Amino acid sequence: MRGPLCLASPETNRFAMSQAQPNPNPSPREDVQKLFIRNASVIRGFILSLLPVRELVDDVFHDVFLVVVDKADSFEPGTDFLAWVYVISRHKVLQAMTKLYGKRTSVLAPEVMEALIADAPTQSFNEDTVDALKQCVEALAPAARKMVQLRYQESLKPTEIAQRLNIGTNSIYVTLSRARTLLRRCIKQRLSTAH
Repeated sequence: MRGPLCLASPETNRFAMSQAQPNPNPSPREDVQKLFIRNASVIRGFILSLLPVRELVDDVFHDVFLVVVDKADSFEPGTDFLAWVYVISRHKVLQAMTKLYGKRTSVLAPEVMEALIADAPTQSFNEDTVDALKQCVEALAPAARKMVQLRYQESLKPTEIAQRLNIGTNSIYVTLSRARTLLRRCIKQRLSTAH
């Protein structure tokens, strides 16, 4: 009786052999695939942090992978791989949200998404962090929670929030600043007690 490799086609045998022995000259596509797989949980967590619809995370993650592989030749080895993938992820999240809700709706204000992308290589986004964020937002005082929702879910600028709530713009800035500080502390505390 012959072994499984003997029954396979010559192409399959070459593929199996290539998988068994590291390629001394991997293609840009292979390099990018390896980097993506190595960073998959961080990339998925980043997408999850931007996308409030959990059911879409896997689809967007898959789309990001396809774009990353397709654009592998444009990635410059030695540069920040995650930063490059985060830009692609951001665009895919925006496309998914536009498809789902239409043009006007976005998950976060573009400036906030850019700030997240800038911080992302040193940050780890995962489901625990997103769950903690949601719980912490719910724990905010009602007025602060409303302002945070208007700012980050409806992407209103502080001046627009002030007009809508009939409150001074400075009060909006102060409340949002305090809310962000409380959210950071709350998330840190929830994550430290969860582990």
